[in-house]
Amino acid sequence: MTQNTANMVTPYAFLDLVQSYLGINRYGVTIFSVLIALAAGAMTSACGKKAAATAGGGAAPAQESAKKTFYQCPMHHQIVRTRPGECPICHMTLRKIETDPPDPPENAVPEAASFQLDARQRQLIGLRTATAAMLPMSRTISAPGRIAFDPELYAAIEEYRQAMRTRRSLSRAGGETRKLGRSIARSAAIKLRLLGLSNAQIKSLGGKNPVRSLDLILPQRGRKAWVYIDVAEEDAPYLRQGENLAMTSRAHPGSRFHARISAIDPTVNPITRTLRARAEISDPGGLFKPDEYVDAAIEVPLGTRLAVPEEAVLDTGLRRLAFLARPDGTIEPRAVETGARGGGDVEILSGLRPGDNVVASAVFLIDSEARLKSAVESFGGDEKKSEPSMPGMKM
Repeated sequence: MTQNTANMVTPYAFLDLVQSYLGINRYGVTIFSVLIALAAGAMTSACGKKAAATAGGGAAPAQESAKKTFYQCPMHHQIVRTRPGECPICHMTLRKIETDPPDPPENAVPEAASFQLDARQRQLIGLRTATAAMLPMSRTISAPGRIAFDPELYAAIEEYRQAMRTRRSLSRAGGETRKLGRSIARSAAIKLRLLGLSNAQIKSLGGKNPVRSLDLILPQRGRKAWVYIDVAEEDAPYLRQGENLAMTSRAHPGSRFHARISAIDPTVNPITRTLRARAEISDPGGLFKPDEYVDAAIEVPLGTRLAVPEEAVLDTGLRRLAFLARPDGTIEPRAVETGARGGGDVEILSGLRPGDNVVASAVFLIDSEARLKSAVESFGGDEKKSEPSMPGMKM
């Protein structure tokens, strides 16, 4: 049987086809291997150039400077993540942003946003500004008072006198009896100290020439009178022994009296939340009567502190806010920490710097606008389509 060898593929023919496909020439070199060598050389050259550019401080390729993708909470802008997810505060879905995340401003307020006000809008709402500056501050402590008569103090004084007599009588005995006398006298002295008497006054009660008990609690003609004043708890840290105070009395209109604080109670009254202090007042004419009411005022210097007007700070309950007034018309909310108050000013401990210009009027209106602005942004609203809450104002 004759075979047709024209259409048959012999092993040698198959090898020829493979050689032809791979491009094997007579020198045993394939086109494929040449291509691989060329590609490897190109990659090596590119890597070498990149390393040289890096070592020489050259700029990275344009692809390396492409913007990164971040995810930000639409309500709390300080929450920025590199992956999608939920806000850990409000659990809203994070919104994709194609930019490097901006650093949140110092003392930023999550629930309020910045907005613009032009000159006409500022005039329309009567907006005034003030500058945060280092100012000499003082605090005026106002407190009600009364001319002294304190039955509890009188009883404690007499108890101390009796304890001192007991101590002297037991001092001749020895051992535990003498210790008992000292302990009784010490307890009576501590009670007087808790009632506000100074160590010098306590000592004068038990000396060789003790003062009369009534001299400490009742005014007498030609002598100094005692005045009790009740200072509010918030003013207690500024109260100092030896401070001068001015007093007026409804019983003596037009007259002004001066006294000096001689003793301060160490504890706050748990019911009235006040601290009681005693002052000595000169009464040569015997004008004052026991339990007569007076109004006392104490001027306490606080030194130089960073301060703004009190009306420039808004207390929301959760935090205290001030609103920066930028030269370009931007109103920016800031969280601030305040300190002492006095003379119509409030001390700024953090959140503002000297020279900052802040809104000093219409702060409630400004706060409402900032919160509305933040709410519109958090729900993805269009600022141009949103209705302004103030007449003639655009957010």
